[in-house]
Amino acid sequence: MVDHAWDFGNNSAVVHGPSANHTYTRRGTYTAWLTVTDNTRATTSASVTVTVT
Repeated sequence: MVDHAWDFGNNSAVVHGPSANHTYTRRGTYTAWLTVTDNTRATTSASVTVTVT
């Protein structure tokens, strides 16, 4: 089993699943993270900066 954890960087709940949608409701710059954990508990993460104007 593989877990995908999406953290959108704005104190919203982490979303688990292979894909996710999110709407930012306030202006600002956020760092969104995706962390993938496999069945051996190995993890990898990637981030992207999101700027809302």
